[in-house]
Amino acid sequence: MQWEIKWFEFVKNSMPPNFFVRYNKEGKTPRDIFTETHKDLVKSGGEWLTNTSESCSVVAALIATVAFATSSTVPGGINEMTGSPILEDQPAFKVFAISSLIALCFSVTSVVHIACYFNPLFTYQTFIV
Repeated sequence: MQWEIKWFEFVKNSMPPNFFVRYNKEGKTPRDIFTETHKDLVKSGGEWLTNTSESCSVVAALIATVAFATSSTVPGGINEMTGSPILEDQPAFKVFAISSLIALCFSVTSVVHIACYFNPLFTYQTFIV
């Protein structure tokens, strides 16, 4: 679909500006004809996008769950006297904490981003990148 849209835009840009606002004998503009002839492609692309986003959302939610669990637990335990992590001074602990936080941020971002594709109303503008 993206290739079709890019081709349409290429043809539109290579024609005189007033050409694409005119109507044909049936009273349709070039954009109307493009939309009509690509309805099936938009429908199949929308179904594919929905199926793919459903699968990816399950995986992203599982990763977000694991990332949350690892970022909320402290490896090595907590010192009961001070309340600070026992391995706080170890460089590996800092690397683990930072990487766990980054994984949590990316996984939650991907869940939110994928949720945006659950829109059942797809048009050809949905596929423009």
